[in-house]
Amino acid sequence: VEVWSGAMPETLMFGNFWDVLIEVFKYEDVNSNGVYDEGDVPLGDWMFEISGPGVTNPVAYTDVYGFAYFWVNRAGTYIITEEDRAGWTHVNPADGDLDIDVASGDRPKPLMFGNFEDVMIIIFKFDDRYADGQYCPAEGDVPIEGWVFELYLWVEDDWVLVATGMTDSDGYVEFVLTQAGTYKVLEVVQTGWFIILPIGGNYVVEVFSGDEPIWLYFANFKLGKIYGYKWNDLNGNGMWDEGEPGLPGWTIYFECWFWYGDVLYYLHGFDVTDEGGYYEFTGLPPGIYVVWEDLELMPGWIPTSPPEVEVEVIGHTEARVDLPPPEGATISM
Repeated sequence: VEVWSGAMPETLMFGNFWDVLIEVFKYEDVNSNGVYDEGDVPLGDWMFEISGPGVTNPVAYTDVYGFAYFWVNRAGTYIITEEDRAGWTHVNPADGDLDIDVASGDRPKPLMFGNFEDVMIIIFKFDDRYADGQYCPAEGDVPIEGWVFELYLWVEDDWVLVATGMTDSDGYVEFVLTQAGTYKVLEVVQTGWFIILPIGGNYVVEVFSGDEPIWLYFANFKLGKIYGYKWNDLNGNGMWDEGEPGLPGWTIYFECWFWYGDVLYYLHGFDVTDEGGYYEFTGLPPGIYVVWEDLELMPGWIPTSPPEVEVEVIGHTEARVDLPPPEGATISM
């Protein structure tokens, strides 16, 4: 300022801004509840950017304790954005950025950023020919393509459908989980198939951030069929010769004991031959079946076959058992 004797200069104004430190804290939100709590861990080397009127360092990385720091030298609104990292989902904040208003001398609390590390569920679906729950190509087991699976999340005392998927040509389907929780994976049942693994057709799994991929195996058995004909063996040779008619109205029975999980089940039933002497039993689970006719219901007939026949049903079985045969039932697969 220039002065002279008796001068009255204007007051000289000096204003300062007390720089503000903006702290960021980055953590893995293991249970994805949006709060840094027990089990959560800091994340280092995570990039953040800041924009606003008085930025001194536009980029910062978190240290081993999960902290990153920005100094700003002007009042105003600042936007802090975290990097989008593959395999991670923003939890808090959901869109990955926060804004903050600052004034000179402010000492704001750290801004909290929590992320969930995505978890993979991998499903393998196969045709279990011998219903043993083991994938064995040597026994004819093959992957199943085009099988639909559903993924549910337990929310407020109810299961909520969150995703569906279909197996590829190798029998695989994958789900990417972007939040912690209790999940149920189930298959959509298809007609003509019997669930072998898992019992009940679904798995329930508890998922947390960063879990290893979860492998789930689903095995199904193609239900079998036993069918055949009952005919009048006019010449008694046990062969169905030309001109020998089928016998309608004959009752053919079957029974089978089979294990499902740790439970032994008894399956039985019957069919009555039609006008051509045809009968069939369909939708048969795996096991050894006994097929027979009750001659006491048909007096006056002489059997030319044993009273019963055993048939093993494995996946895709369609066994023909004709009665009567020579010295035993005629069985063709």
